Amino acid sequence: MPAEFFFPSRGVQLWIPLGYEPKVFVERRQAHGLRAIARLRPGVALPQAQSEMTAIASQLEREYPYTNTKMGVGLGPFRDWTIGGTRSPLLILLGAVGFLLLIVCANVANLQLSRGVRRARETGIRTALGASRGQIAQQLLTESLVVSLLGGALGLGLAVALRPLLLGVLLDVSLGASPGALPLFSEVRIDWTVAAFNFAVALLAPALFGVLPAWLPAWSGFRAETLSDRSHAASGHNRRARSVLVASEIALSVMLVSGAGLLVQSLLSLERVNPGFNPDRVLSFSLALPSVRYADDPKMVAAVADIERRLQADPRVQHEGAISGLPLKGSVYTGAATIEGRPAGEYQRELWHKSITPDYFRAIGTPLLRGRLLDDRDGRPGGLLVTMVNQTLARMYFPGEDAIGKRIRFGRPTEKDPWVVIVGVAADAKQDGIDQPVQPEVYVPFADDTASPVSFVLSSSAGPADLAALVRREVRAVDKDLVPTDIVTMRELVSGSLQAERFRTALLSGFAGAALLLAAIGIYGVLAYLVTQRTREIGIRMALGAQQPQLLAMIFRQGMGPVAYGVALGIAGALACARLIRTLLFGVDATNPATYAAAAAILLMVAMCACYFPARRATKVDPMVALRDE
Repeated sequence: MPAEFFFPSRGVQLWIPLGYEPKVFVERRQAHGLRAIARLRPGVALPQAQSEMTAIASQLEREYPYTNTKMGVGLGPFRDWTIGGTRSPLLILLGAVGFLLLIVCANVANLQLSRGVRRARETGIRTALGASRGQIAQQLLTESLVVSLLGGALGLGLAVALRPLLLGVLLDVSLGASPGALPLFSEVRIDWTVAAFNFAVALLAPALFGVLPAWLPAWSGFRAETLSDRSHAASGHNRRARSVLVASEIALSVMLVSGAGLLVQSLLSLERVNPGFNPDRVLSFSLALPSVRYADDPKMVAAVADIERRLQADPRVQHEGAISGLPLKGSVYTGAATIEGRPAGEYQRELWHKSITPDYFRAIGTPLLRGRLLDDRDGRPGGLLVTMVNQTLARMYFPGEDAIGKRIRFGRPTEKDPWVVIVGVAADAKQDGIDQPVQPEVYVPFADDTASPVSFVLSSSAGPADLAALVRREVRAVDKDLVPTDIVTMRELVSGSLQAERFRTALLSGFAGAALLLAAIGIYGVLAYLVTQRTREIGIRMALGAQQPQLLAMIFRQGMGPVAYGVALGIAGALACARLIRTLLFGVDATNPATYAAAAAILLMVAMCACYFPARRATKVDPMVALRDE
């Protein structure tokens, strides 16, 4: 396959035929973890294919009740599988980029509006000399396009230059996050579609937000007296236009700040979730035992025991254990379960299986709630078959009862698998992700159900990272061809499971911060320009006895009025979009009043700071100078 190809995830480097393991995939008919990929014939709709597959599944259930009962079949678009739950996050990020662009455009429109007012006299002269509306518009469009296209070219160049950094961040997030955290990026590249979109934005933005604001006041302001009129800045039309633009960018900023605030609260809630184990001072690593040298269970059990014995001999290691699949890494094996004494039709369809060595729970710090831990007596040939279960299984399978001493069978009622006794109940440990509900899970002795690869965990009084050299040395002493992989602390594993959430939160928070800065610049620019235009009026007011607090109140009232409307519109817009961001939140209500109140308060504070400096400047006007200039 080509070097850039990966499927179904980036970690896969080799694909082998299913026929290499016929007992699992062919003879036993229990490969329920497989996914089938098919291409529909031309003209066949998905509902039609679903109907046909449902009929086939019903036929298979009649022919193979042992393996196909309650299985069914579900079809869905391949894109939904690859993108998974990332559609909403990407659409929200796209919306954030769009909001930021609109805020920038509102600022540009405000600047161009002021520029158009200042150029009203120039426009009047050009019109008097015979210039048409089209010629004036063409001149303004040319001026705006030059700046916009230069900015677009600079932005595209920065995108190309920063692409490797972006790819590195996306790759780190997709590798460190839970499945489905980000889509399967085959390649993120700057192609002709990106360049065309960039060019289209560079063309449309100046036409809508550059030319019209500059052209309309200048043209509407042309009258005979325009040639000698001082300014048209105080016209009601211009003031209303500026107020609408300021209110619009404040509203968009409120929506971005509210969304960022919700994501920050959600991330904090996730970080407070108990993963079901103590990640501090615990090191983990994985080991694949090749079937060529470890063809039977006794050899695999002996190798794992030898590695554990060597690691535990080091005085820095307090506890050491092994498991077929670490928490937060997804399932290892699922199957059916039959509860002793229950009707035949009440067997459980899904049960998570993991194999552990005796000291695993002590090493990882998962509390024992009832019963006992597994020990060296368990898993011996001819001994009693035992298992531990998690709290979710005990609660779901034995409501109102004590699970200790109960017997379950790993299979359906028609199967002849032996009964297994529950000897302990452990606290729930997160499986698929911090934000995912825990599923019923059993822990059996590693000797009863070997697995490869197997993961080891070591708790240490010293820094667990210092034990990496010990791990490599002792594994090499057992088998020089074995290589420990994925050597990370459990704290890093927990942190990595939240990497996608941190990435999205940081990105949206960055957009919100940029929106706050742009909104402050926009408000400051509008008020500073109005103060400049109203210098004569302010001088007259001061000459007639107006005091500094009165002038401050006047400027603040003019600046904060549109801000108040914008905050109200922004909160309404954020509430309307709450259902979109709800899918990204954990432990936080998408309509949390405190978040929206905080966002409104932040915008109001930023707006007041932006109003202060122009207002203070107005109070420094010297009446005599203002009137003399007039």
